[in-house]
Amino acid sequence: MVFYENFEKVELINWSMKFHEIENDFFITLEGLIGQNSIGIEPFTPYKTNRLIGRQNINNLFFDNNTHVIIRSSISKTFMERDGFTVQFMLCFKYGFPSNWTDIIKHFLTKRIFEEDVTIPNDMAEIAFNDQIEYQKLLLDNAPVLNDWYLRCVNMPNGNYRIWIGGILKEKDDKGVIEEIEIFKEIRKVESDGFISCIDIPYIKINEGVDIDKMIELGYSAKFIKNFLNELPDNYEKLFHHYVANNPGIKESFVNK
Repeated sequence: MVFYENFEKVELINWSMKFHEIENDFFITLEGLIGQNSIGIEPFTPYKTNRLIGRQNINNLFFDNNTHVIIRSSISKTFMERDGFTVQFMLCFKYGFPSNWTDIIKHFLTKRIFEEDVTIPNDMAEIAFNDQIEYQKLLLDNAPVLNDWYLRCVNMPNGNYRIWIGGILKEKDDKGVIEEIEIFKEIRKVESDGFISCIDIPYIKINEGVDIDKMIELGYSAKFIKNFLNELPDNYEKLFHHYVANNPGIKESFVNK
């Protein structure tokens, strides 16, 4: 196993792959939003890597500008589809680079260059799919926890409204020290088993029920708050849509935090 010492560390979320052809060969770079890092870049800033040179273990990738990238989210389906990748290929990399990543990429790109069928063989894909199950579990196990959470209906600049979530986020830094951060983020979707994702935070575990006192303070009725006593349900948007229709004054002005 190759070990890469003295590399700068970068966490990457909402990531996608880029392939670059050069003289009948190719190399790989990644693009996404930067998370915690040792190179002094503000978190959630768009980031592009240099050439990929190796994978040490699960989701630890190394690039030729002495950068160690740790993948902290699922792959960006939107950007991968835009660049012409198949659903099967994306599923092989959904939560990170599988153990047989070099075989899959070589097969896919070779077929694409020669305009042949890019379908990945079943035995090759099965290895990748099994790896993704393990990767997803690791991502969820390491997800930050949101305490004292509450919801707000926010008018966006485009005239629509979105549901935002706030609270105290607890997560471990790279030294294992627990940090508490107050957040207020737009919800992207409800994941399974008590997890949600926000626009720039891929996985958050919701701890217990909504902060009732905070929701009352924000003007929501007790009947409405009961919908969130134990969790954020899948139909939270429909619940808010009905509530806002009867209580239009509950919508707040957008504040970019």
